[in-house]
Amino acid sequence: MNISCNVIRDILPLYAEDMVCEETKALVDEHLRGCDECTRELEKLKKQEAIPVSADTAPMEHIRKTIRKRQILTTVCVLMTILSLVWSWIAYWDAPIYLTAEQAIDGIELREDGGLYVDFGNGYNGWGGYENGKAEMVIYAVSTREGWRKGQKEDREFQTMTREEQEAFLKNRHRISELTQNYYDLFNQVEAFYFFQNEKGQVRYDLQPDPDKVWQPREFSGDVQEKLTRTEPNLDLWYAGPDGKHETLLWEGGDGVFEGEEEDRPLSCQMVLLTFLFGLGITVITAAAAFLLRKSKWRYLPLAFTAYGGSLMVFALIVSGGTMTGLMGSGLPGWNEHFISTTLILAATALLWFYRHDLNKKETF
Repeated sequence: MNISCNVIRDILPLYAEDMVCEETKALVDEHLRGCDECTRELEKLKKQEAIPVSADTAPMEHIRKTIRKRQILTTVCVLMTILSLVWSWIAYWDAPIYLTAEQAIDGIELREDGGLYVDFGNGYNGWGGYENGKAEMVIYAVSTREGWRKGQKEDREFQTMTREEQEAFLKNRHRISELTQNYYDLFNQVEAFYFFQNEKGQVRYDLQPDPDKVWQPREFSGDVQEKLTRTEPNLDLWYAGPDGKHETLLWEGGDGVFEGEEEDRPLSCQMVLLTFLFGLGITVITAAAAFLLRKSKWRYLPLAFTAYGGSLMVFALIVSGGTMTGLMGSGLPGWNEHFISTTLILAATALLWFYRHDLNKKETF
């Protein structure tokens, strides 16, 4: 069969690589025996060097490690975000708050023993108070959102019980056989104020469940002993609300007019706002430093402080419910540790996301 050189030359690359069938190979062999030009062309093809295959896998390994690093960092960031949300939710419900008079005080009763019994709302964690030296006393109560919610729920359930069910509940709770009014008072958060007067007419009070243990005569300088006599509550008892103002008269034993000074207020309602402003100051200053050091290896140091300053701002918003008022410093168990852990978790989460963003910009394939 007479085949043109052009057709043979189209086949030669495959022939040189031994990638043709036997029939095609026979045709090419027959043509090459009589064609010196195609034979030379075949020799040129066989002399060409094969394209070297690189054995260096470092670039592919770098890409694999970078992708893996991003996946792990993204997973950590997502988990930290979830942890931050859960921890912030816990911080919101565990945050100490001031209670209003309507929340904290269920009623006041003057009993036969001369004690002024203040019935605090079930669920409060504690109360504080002071005398201003003008025959007036101011009290306030604190709780947590979760403690208050649980206390109110328990109180509602208790009120729906019959007297027999209440008695059985209290006996089981306090593991007692004989129930007294003191145990009802204990459950209902009743506190008893007792008032005494010395020979100079000065009024003193004490908070005791047992009036016989109140203000025993005490020895002062020399051999003088103070003599106290029990008296009716003869001072005005005021309640300071969450804003720190003495807004509610609980018991009028005097003239019912508050004579204290505004600076007498014991409540630190500004602490949340001050925390927010402090965090804002740190954030602005350190963010500016991070911008100036954006090309330096030290840029993460000011960024860490920026993240923590931002976490203080977020924490202040969370615990105050956005109102910027409330109780930041508190004697409630574990609160200071909770404050530190929440802000650190928020800061760490923000810093991790920034590092993830920075890595995404820096690592290219």
